[in-house]
Amino acid sequence: MISIVLFKPGETYALPGGLLNGKVMVLSSNGTSNFLDQTGATDNNGATYVGVSWSGGARNTLSYTVPSKSMNIKDVQMSSSGGYFFLRFYNSSNVLLKEYNTPSNGNGRFAVNINNVSRVEVRNQASNGMNIYEFDLFGEIDLSIPQNLKATVGTKAADLHWDALTDTDLAGYNVYVNGIKVNTSLVTTNMYHLPDLVQDVEYTAYVSAVYVNGDESQVSKTVKFTPYDDPIADVTLTVVPYVDRLVFNWNSDPQAVSYTLRDSVTGSVVWTGATGFLSYSFTGLEPNITKTVYVVAADKYGRTVSSQTVSGTTLEPPPPVDPVLSLVSTDYKSVTLKWTGIGLLYNILNTSGELQKTSAGTYATITDLQPDTQYSYYVVSTDIYGRKTQSNVLTVKTGPIPAAVAPSVKFLSVTSKSARAIWNSVGDSYKVYLNDAYVATTSSLYYQLNDLQPNTAYTVKIVSLDAFGREVPGSGTFTTSAAPPTPTPGNGSGGNGGGPGGGGSDPNWTPPPVADSGNPDLDKPTDTLVDGANGVKDNGMSLILMIITVLILMFGAMWLIKLFKKKTNMAKPSGKMTQSTSYRPKATSAKSKPALNLSQGSVRQSRSYTPNQNQNSRRKYYVEKTYPSRTRNQR
Repeated sequence: MISIVLFKPGETYALPGGLLNGKVMVLSSNGTSNFLDQTGATDNNGATYVGVSWSGGARNTLSYTVPSKSMNIKDVQMSSSGGYFFLRFYNSSNVLLKEYNTPSNGNGRFAVNINNVSRVEVRNQASNGMNIYEFDLFGEIDLSIPQNLKATVGTKAADLHWDALTDTDLAGYNVYVNGIKVNTSLVTTNMYHLPDLVQDVEYTAYVSAVYVNGDESQVSKTVKFTPYDDPIADVTLTVVPYVDRLVFNWNSDPQAVSYTLRDSVTGSVVWTGATGFLSYSFTGLEPNITKTVYVVAADKYGRTVSSQTVSGTTLEPPPPVDPVLSLVSTDYKSVTLKWTGIGLLYNILNTSGELQKTSAGTYATITDLQPDTQYSYYVVSTDIYGRKTQSNVLTVKTGPIPAAVAPSVKFLSVTSKSARAIWNSVGDSYKVYLNDAYVATTSSLYYQLNDLQPNTAYTVKIVSLDAFGREVPGSGTFTTSAAPPTPTPGNGSGGNGGGPGGGGSDPNWTPPPVADSGNPDLDKPTDTLVDGANGVKDNGMSLILMIITVLILMFGAMWLIKLFKKKTNMAKPSGKMTQSTSYRPKATSAKSKPALNLSQGSVRQSRSYTPNQNQNSRRKYYVEKTYPSRTRNQR
């Protein structure tokens, strides 16, 4: 079935995309001879044409042969005048696929839907000739399309690759990026380099094939790619060796997002982390241990850069140093030693190899020795590597037993009935004798003597017992004071005795004790003393608060009085005027009132000043009154 759309002769109707648009058609006799190239029917100009003779004439066929592949034709578009004609379609084997018998003056667009067409011809069958003004085919040429398009991204650039076509009439390729053809001439290889791209921006590309006759294939499948930013710079790895560790360091790169340290022997990952860490330490190593590693830096695109392989070996420790032992001090039962060294632990031994003491420092005191005895010691040092060194042997001698010292006895708080004996520290314990009679043994440096007789001399002996069992006596003498007078009982009813129970006529009344009999010197914190001290403290604080309150009231009253006087003075007119200038004297007799002196000398201008006084304010005056009986004038 042919669908026809009519056009007037001479009308330009060729649509964009026609397969024969501008192509050369061949005019011949029966398709076999008299070949003439014609473009008048494909130039999109309705005023030009190609004349085709009748079927018995010399030139009765106008044809077009696809130079490369075949065509898939959907429509035929034609404008002609004259006789009727045949429209024929052949494949590549010159086999007629389909034929249409069209009426004279064939004008319009015919739907044919024929595939694999290699040649199409228009043959005039009329007895008279015909003119073909426009002739075009619509559909597609079955051209090879580039396959397997891929993009290899780089730094702000990309390379496109595709499978090469083997068509003999292939002229080259066109490359399109984001829909725009980027090549200025045909690409003759199956790759294309795209420079000067923007990093981290996605691009879309596709490729088409172009043939020698100008035909262009359908585009390939699209490929999307995103160029990289600048690459990571070279990574430099260094190592700092120590005796017990190896520290590997590397430089930072702004494009790197992670670093991985790998063992170059096994390839295993030693450490991986973010860019904030640019160092790794192998710790706890023995001397002469070697580590060989390299670091791999990766950017956000997954690109990696590896450093050179670096080996590090732990150092030999410094040679051990023998400690030097010396004496600090001695006494009769101990010696203090010191030594030099940088060890971790020190053992002090005697020359018999017996351990005397262990120290982490560089000094030690050995105790519980015998006086005036010679000892020999040496020190064994152990450093952090477990190496041991020995010091010199030091011979020392303890001091002799100190001479025994007699205690020096003194007395405090001597009363008529008691006294306190005190002495210096010269022993471990002390025996107390009173008038050669044993009283007690104590480790204190004092003893309280009670129940003594008034006005009596006593001898106190203190025998010290030292650490060596030696007893050394020391003594002292004191005399108690006279007994206080005994008050005579009065005849009153109690009021004259100084309080309830005092004086009066009670025959059993005795005066209160002057001091606590159990604490005559008041040097023990008894409940009575503590209560009394607290009472004194409370009374003292109350007195201080009362004094502060009185002072505050006094200063406050003085301040109020001063403030009152200041306000009173501000209310009075300034100067010495006591009577206003508007004063009008009352009529008085000459005896009782003074006469007004209105002379120029007695009428004076006031010196008072009023704030904000303008120039037009009134001046004030005062008048002197003269009193005959007085020596001065009254104003």
